[in-house]
Amino acid sequence: MHRTERDQEVSALDRTLTKLRAELHELMQDNKRNWESVSSQMELQIANSEKGHTTSSQLLSEKKLSLKTNIETERQSGRDAEATLRKKKERIEADLTSQVLFVLWFAILCFDVGNQI
Repeated sequence: MHRTERDQEVSALDRTLTKLRAELHELMQDNKRNWESVSSQMELQIANSEKGHTTSSQLLSEKKLSLKTNIETERQSGRDAEATLRKKKERIEADLTSQVLFVLWFAILCFDVGNQI
């Protein structure tokens, strides 16, 4: 009987081992599926992040170029306005100088005419 008990014990242990192997296999399959799912989600998130980064970088580059262009336009506009104002100032100074010279000439003329009478 001892052998029969032993055979039953071996059989029970064999069933337990088979059951544990099946559970282990199932857990390994679940882990593999979970890993693939997480890996897929991670890859998708990385791709989306890279796309977002690329888009953001492109938008920032475009904005930078636009701002540079605006600055240069404003700078040139300021230079043009300054040149126009300088020319206007020079014309006004020249007109004022000629008016002052005319008044001086007229005053001298009047003085000479007054002295001659």
